[in-house]
Amino acid sequence: MWRWITLALVVANVLFWLWGHEGLRSLGMGPDIVQEPARLKDQIQPDSMRVSPKPAVNDKIPDPAVTVLPPAEPLPAAKGN
Repeated sequence: MWRWITLALVVANVLFWLWGHEGLRSLGMGPDIVQEPARLKDQIQPDSMRVSPKPAVNDKIPDPAVTVLPPAEPLPAAKGN
């Protein structure tokens, strides 16, 4: 019985190794190809992206989501016990 279990595990390991190293690609099986041509093909409107230089420190553009509040009133000094 252990002989058959060992043989089945060896066969499963060999098949998994072949699958991972594209040995079964001729049979239509194998992992998804993740390479440059496939990634470029899957892009959606890549020409619409524009890369602009980072603004200099003096050219800061205020963030409209940030609200500037006036300084808060100082807290009254705590009295000793």
